[in-house]
Amino acid sequence: MWNFTDVEFKVLWERHSDSPLPPPMVFLSRTPMLEDFEREKYGAWQHLQATLDSSFDGVLETLLRPDVFVVLHGWNDREMENPHKRIRLYAARSGLRGYVLTQLPGETVLHSGGYTITECDPRALADAVVRAMPTAEAGRRFRNVPIAGGPATQQGGWAESDQLYRPGGSLVSESVELGASSDGLSERFFAVPATMTGGISVSQGRSKYGRRGILEEIMVWRDLPDDGRYVFVLDHAPTAMGIGSRHLTVKLAASIDRILERMETHREWEVR
Repeated sequence: MWNFTDVEFKVLWERHSDSPLPPPMVFLSRTPMLEDFEREKYGAWQHLQATLDSSFDGVLETLLRPDVFVVLHGWNDREMENPHKRIRLYAARSGLRGYVLTQLPGETVLHSGGYTITECDPRALADAVVRAMPTAEAGRRFRNVPIAGGPATQQGGWAESDQLYRPGGSLVSESVELGASSDGLSERFFAVPATMTGGISVSQGRSKYGRRGILEEIMVWRDLPDDGRYVFVLDHAPTAMGIGSRHLTVKLAASIDRILERMETHREWEVR
């Protein structure tokens, strides 16, 4: 395992990438003056150069240029501003390597308390992601809840708090545009405040066709009190179903395998 302060990881990422931190990671400096912050970053970089060796190059390469990556972002509906009720995880796989990047809670939901990177079996990426979530049984109170009207989306990149990151730039809001239904099942389902809720996105890391060739699948999960977990996939007809931790691991692994299989059939391995 590798441990980094928030500034150390910020500097490490900036030195190797022109892109922002990988979703759903956030960073907010506690140093008000830019000149002081630049000195702080320089000191962090000096420390990293003295402590990291070439063996870490493969870790960065996997995080920066994965074959497939998974984003997990979770929160508590009743404690949206509680950083300790947040889950922020980015898992990446490339060839025979697999790593999980986790953000530690800071003093607010916009601050980071640091980051950890752990190595994992690339074939067990789904298991590593689900283990970061609370253990849950399948929900029983609701069955086959149609998400009428589909999730509301908007453009604009990343947003904080109650919005799910969607690779490609759009956002999936936790508020859902519910159409009229015969029994109000969707309304009753979303009227129950979740103890934990969030999104999981599985994305192809690259494509020879550019952005239009990237395959991604997004799931929304809700843990309801005294009940269990529900999951729905953001597709043309999203339907929430009760799914426990074990079944979710299988479902997520299948999503990862679909993307890897697609890369194989389209010879995407040649793209770097």
